[in-house]
Amino acid sequence: MKLLENSRFEAINSQLTTEMGDAYIIGRIESYSCKMAGDDKHMFKQFCQDGQPHMLEALSPPQTSGISPSRLSKSQGGEEEGPLSDKCCRKTLFYLIATLNESFRPDYDFSAAKSHEFSREPSLNWVVNAVNTSLSSAIGEELSVLKSELWNAIDEEISLSDCVIYSYNPDLDSDPFGEEGSLWSFNYFFYNKKLKRIVFFTCRSISGYLYAYPELSEMDMELAEENHDEEDDEMDNIEEERLVLMFSAVILPLVYYLKKHKWSVLKSRKIAYRPPKSSQFKPPVSPIVQSFQNEVLKDLHLHLSKYNMIKDNLNKQERSCVEDLKNRDIPILPADKGGAVVVQNWVDYEAEAERQLFNKSHYKEMCIDPTSKFKQDIDTFLDLAEEEGIIT
Repeated sequence: MKLLENSRFEAINSQLTTEMGDAYIIGRIESYSCKMAGDDKHMFKQFCQDGQPHMLEALSPPQTSGISPSRLSKSQGGEEEGPLSDKCCRKTLFYLIATLNESFRPDYDFSAAKSHEFSREPSLNWVVNAVNTSLSSAIGEELSVLKSELWNAIDEEISLSDCVIYSYNPDLDSDPFGEEGSLWSFNYFFYNKKLKRIVFFTCRSISGYLYAYPELSEMDMELAEENHDEEDDEMDNIEEERLVLMFSAVILPLVYYLKKHKWSVLKSRKIAYRPPKSSQFKPPVSPIVQSFQNEVLKDLHLHLSKYNMIKDNLNKQERSCVEDLKNRDIPILPADKGGAVVVQNWVDYEAEAERQLFNKSHYKEMCIDPTSKFKQDIDTFLDLAEEEGIIT
């Protein structure tokens, strides 16, 4: 997943991070490309070890409305037999998890996230109302100015009418916003399959007192860490001085000894360095290894002697005639069936082609050119195959 730059999102994010009364609002909107690079492909292969990319994973019902779209359609048809849940393929689930990892890196790792922690939202209107309601309770009147700008920027980036919307609703242990003092939070993914892009909208509200208190504790920890670093520096200086004294205690007597005694004395006592002589040792050759080597060489010579290059079946004069025929614009082509070669002038060649094409019992002239329709069908088929993981 690659983060895409968007100046409008950056301006909105600065307005979504603010202090309102006794609470802090921290939100951001980010756009990610779903085109997988080297690391993403490796992670996707590991992710698909538990199942094929086209396999469907069950999602939890959305918290926005309390009922999933599939269950809603069943209830409207009067055939509901029990609680149902939405599903998505494993490749789409990987996109959602990879977006979380990229957005919250390096503080959190969502690689172990399960499909039941995600939901598919029923409609765009319900998501817009849920987001506006949460932001209205926190921002108040400022939302009226921000609201239109926010949704217009998202629509321009992802084309909301073509999106499938998912949400992330984990348990308290997995929720990155599940710390003490969190008032509310939401995480929405606007996935456009055609653009291969995801816009991630995350926001939370934290109690002002509990949000400010960790900052104080972090300052205290930083001061304590600075004091600890100063103590470590003092200990390092003491250790360095001790090593210098020990080194001096060894070097000074050695220097004194060298000055007092001559090098000849050291040489006589074999203290001087002498380079080692080069070794003349040659490992013995095993008769078994030598016999195996000889047999391999015999087989190689035998096979090479039987190998003959394929020679041209035309002599020099015949080959010159063929080239001369080519230069006269006479087609020399292999026959459609069998191993024959067809030599024919272009007039007869084109006449034969027209004779076959104008044969009404075998060919029929079409009223329209179907090329564009065929191309559209093939593109649709390839997109479906890529989405289901049949091709990459």
